[in-house]
Amino acid sequence: LFDWKGHTGRHGCSCKTMAPAYGVMRSDPRCPLDGHESGVSGLTFSPDGTLLVSASHDGHVKVWDTVTGSLLNRQQPLRHTGWIFTLASNPEDVRTFATGGEDGIRVWDLRSWENTLHLRKDCGS
Repeated sequence: LFDWKGHTGRHGCSCKTMAPAYGVMRSDPRCPLDGHESGVSGLTFSPDGTLLVSASHDGHVKVWDTVTGSLLNRQQPLRHTGWIFTLASNPEDVRTFATGGEDGIRVWDLRSWENTLHLRKDCGS
């Protein structure tokens, strides 16, 4: 269903490599998603399936509309100061998710496009 293009890192994904992991039987991409400048490090769908969130080693988080394939946060960049290693959706709230990267953990609210919590990795040390 999706084809990840525009990734310059060696960890870039394509529909063919992603399909088995998600049980998708199609290998013909219907909706190319361009945007990250490095390899994709994580993907998660919102609990209602309307959003696909991607994180990358380029430090950016991208939010995609799963119906149209549109990048929803083109004007509202969500960013870490370094690589992003992981991300997770919130099963209780379709508009909230968390990312973990070199600079710590961040919680994002997609209603306001804001970072509502930042747990820095150096806290308590």
